Amino acid sequence: MAFSKTLPLTILDWESVEDSSGYEVEIKGLSISFQQIRRVKKSRLKIRLKIGKYQLRLRSLDERGVGGPWSEPLPFISKLPNLRLQSPVSSEKKIKRIHTKQQDQSSVTFRWHALSGVQQYEITIRSKDKKSFYKKQVNKNVASLEIDVGKNYTWSVSPIVDGQVVSNSKSESKFILFGPKLPPPTIEAPKTKFVSELQWKHSEHAKTFKYKIQRKTKKGWKTVEKKKAFSKNKIPFDLSRPSGLYRLSVKSRGSLRKTSLWARHEFKVRGDIRNPASIPSLILQDSILKPTKYYAVASYLITQVAYQGSDRNNNASSAFNSLGGSGRLGLGYQSLKSPWGVLGIVDLSGFNINQDNF
Repeated sequence: MAFSKTLPLTILDWESVEDSSGYEVEIKGLSISFQQIRRVKKSRLKIRLKIGKYQLRLRSLDERGVGGPWSEPLPFISKLPNLRLQSPVSSEKKIKRIHTKQQDQSSVTFRWHALSGVQQYEITIRSKDKKSFYKKQVNKNVASLEIDVGKNYTWSVSPIVDGQVVSNSKSESKFILFGPKLPPPTIEAPKTKFVSELQWKHSEHAKTFKYKIQRKTKKGWKTVEKKKAFSKNKIPFDLSRPSGLYRLSVKSRGSLRKTSLWARHEFKVRGDIRNPASIPSLILQDSILKPTKYYAVASYLITQVAYQGSDRNNNASSAFNSLGGSGRLGLGYQSLKSPWGVLGIVDLSGFNINQDNF
């Protein structure tokens, strides 16, 4: 039975037998129709076989060429040609990059050249950090899997012959699944002007942060503190800095993801504080200061009047109920820097008697 030279070459080796003049080898197909017996002088046989499952039996030959007893049959799978991957495939100098708009997981399609006679394949995907691993068996030469975003991966495909994964025909390649731009952090506004700490909320995919603190001057914003790779989401604020208007700018950075846009927040600071122990008393003092130049006053008093009268001379009487009240509205202005101000008040009052207003 002749075989094409395009078939992969299967090499069979076994332990040599002392004083043996050669070997007789029987190869029988288990998944395909095939049987052949060959004689070789060395403990190795090179043969081109179709893809499939076979069994091997052999026996040694003495110096007369007479064979001894046959060995137990040993099953094996013929050598398969190496799989050729199609996509995603990296070159020796550059790793393939895949960009996605998904933040957590994204579907990636894998393709490879089909092998004649192979009906099943096993695809394996593993990340460089060993935290993500995927395995799937398919009946065609393409597969789509949902995998984690923002990681380096190695993927491989092995043919399956008669339910057995043939790993010696495995082919593999690498790729990077890049994530989209991270959302900007959300800066939390300080609760008071006595700022001791600044913090922000961020995406779970953010690993480090770039931030800068600036103070408003007559010439613009002056940077007083900055860092390029900060791992925490909160920073202490030095209250010995001058009082004034400050601005915090933060952007998120992640592994194999685009850096976020700047998040900015402006806030007022009561600074020039050298002794942190004085902050509680300063907060109390600040709470009783006028928060604004304008203030207003408003009040209303409701009055219920019950009247009853009698005229004995004319033998007459009268009684009625009256609902009334008085209101007050006022608006004032006082400069934060002056003890003097202006206040205007309007008083209104009235009663309703028998549907008539007075």
